[in-house]
Amino acid sequence: MRRIKTHKIALELNNKQMTYCKKAAGIGRLAYNWVVHERSEWHKYGLNLSGRDAIKLFNSIKETDFPFITEISQYISKYAMKNANIAFDRFFTHKSKYPKFKKKGDRDSFRIDNGTDKNNPNAVEIYKNRIYITSLGWVRMREELRFDGQITQAVVSRTADRWFVAISVEVEDEVIQRENQTKKTGIDLGVKHLVVDSEGRKIDGRKPLRANQKRIRRESKSLARKKEGSKNYKKEQKRLAKLHAYIANCRKDEIHKITTKYVKTSALICIEDLSIKWMLKNHKLARAVSDMGFGEFAHQMKYKSDWYRCILVIANRFYASSKLCSKCEHKMDKMPLSIREWTCPKCGCIHDRDINAAINLLLYALKWLEHNYSTAESLPVAACGEKSSGEVQSLSNLDSVKQELNSKYTAHGSEFV
Repeated sequence: MRRIKTHKIALELNNKQMTYCKKAAGIGRLAYNWVVHERSEWHKYGLNLSGRDAIKLFNSIKETDFPFITEISQYISKYAMKNANIAFDRFFTHKSKYPKFKKKGDRDSFRIDNGTDKNNPNAVEIYKNRIYITSLGWVRMREELRFDGQITQAVVSRTADRWFVAISVEVEDEVIQRENQTKKTGIDLGVKHLVVDSEGRKIDGRKPLRANQKRIRRESKSLARKKEGSKNYKKEQKRLAKLHAYIANCRKDEIHKITTKYVKTSALICIEDLSIKWMLKNHKLARAVSDMGFGEFAHQMKYKSDWYRCILVIANRFYASSKLCSKCEHKMDKMPLSIREWTCPKCGCIHDRDINAAINLLLYALKWLEHNYSTAESLPVAACGEKSSGEVQSLSNLDSVKQELNSKYTAHGSEFV
């Protein structure tokens, strides 16, 4: 079995190469927007313009209407139109919203596919820390490619004032051994602590947005004082973009370290399916939720659990993990966020809100596995149903596991021992 892995690397461009990348991103944006506009206009008059016909129509007029397009590789516009058609296909299959026009300076990028065209079989090549892109030539990268295999495509993109290349490589599917083949973990995400697991560990989030809020406010005020379109305005705009890129990198770096540690040391992990869109509508918590990066955490857990053959179960978003007593399963009617510790009125057990939620998530995963899989041989890698080749112990005895979890709880019930 083979899979696609992507490695994103920073590029070291000279002035000529940077100019080419800007032109390529602009022409890619032009081709993408042209397809979106034409297909939308045809749809207004009750006509259907297919993706293939849109590409043929653009190729017939590009030399007269857009003569400057010959300054770069013809494949830039070709793959940009393919991306536009993919966006329409996703819209028609109800997987995404209607395609929007791309804006200059917002996620500038262009794509080159490798081996899809007989006339251009080696559009992308790698030699040590250099990459060859058709019509651009050899460009130096900050590091060498991590994966060995057939290169399928490369996407060159700009973040703030830096250019990156995301290289997709088709590699052999290898089983990465975990440090622990039997450990089971429930993970609760929160605003006060980024991660609280069923063993009582609490990991505080780095909160880079909060730490740099004063700098953002100062740079934003400085940008507002500049005349829009002036050189000083563009300098300040670039400075603010670099600050936001730094904050995003800090957040991703922390989440990468946490998620890698959990998938390497656990055979079973359960997380919540959080509705981040609705959480951000709470203006009292929106900034804190965005600063934690819940969506990025779930995204990394999904693909890393597949790499390390870790079983990932995603609990239903309506599962009341915070309201349930992990010992007697009594459900509280209300549990506002201000309550961090509570006592079960039925069994008298004192619970830490976050630790109790993490234990309930683990019990949810164990019940889900027992309901769907009776033996260890039939266990999946993830809840999406992919098969596993890793060793996982039988999880059929829920009562003993539940008793083991509750026995770790102290008499006060505030933390694990």
